[in-house]
Amino acid sequence: MNDTLEAKLKTFNENYFENKEYRAWLNNSNLWLSLYTCLRLRGVEMDKRELVDMLNGGIVQDLSINTYNFIHNFKAMFKDMQASVQMKDDLNEKLLLRFCNILFEEAEYRKTNPIIYKWGYIPPHFTEVSEKIVTTFKKARTISNPVSKAYFMHQAICTVYPFSEDTSIVACIAMYYELLKAGIPLPSFTVDNEDYDKLMLEYFEHGSKDFKTMFENSLLNRLDSVLVFGFESRER
Repeated sequence: MNDTLEAKLKTFNENYFENKEYRAWLNNSNLWLSLYTCLRLRGVEMDKRELVDMLNGGIVQDLSINTYNFIHNFKAMFKDMQASVQMKDDLNEKLLLRFCNILFEEAEYRKTNPIIYKWGYIPPHFTEVSEKIVTTFKKARTISNPVSKAYFMHQAICTVYPFSEDTSIVACIAMYYELLKAGIPLPSFTVDNEDYDKLMLEYFEHGSKDFKTMFENSLLNRLDSVLVFGFESRER
């Protein structure tokens, strides 16, 4: 984690904003920013204001039924994530599969051995998926820094590639859960699905840290907006 992000997180943790308007805004924006990222990874480009309006009961023209269903299921899954955080549940294989079953209505590990051409990557054999997921959670428990843990979970799940085309979404769910559990505001990625895939390609082919930089910059941008809103809420 870079020094700028570490300092910004320290400022955030030292300032608890009790204003009800702020708390409601933070909770709502955690939902729509995480959903916005996952929609973009599915290739769905929506204006952020349209998405917020839709979450508040508005209607957006020209959205497919699949996208409407995804948004509906994501809201239900996010509510379950928040409840699990309140119960102080650690993320594990069973909990992650529960979230996936809510979001995708049914979820099971892949039964094929794909080549991920867009990432230049061949994932483990499908018979190894469950074992490697369990190993991933065991390793995650040894990481104390929540930002580092969130980044690790995203990259580790992408490396196992347990759910074929939905793997990027699942990786983000795990990443967001770790941030949510630590009380850290959820960011939206600063890239669309094509640039996301390019960063993952660089990661798998060359061990590039550009994805980590993007992740940290996304979180830094989010913390900036949260702190501005929080300090302004104190003055109202």
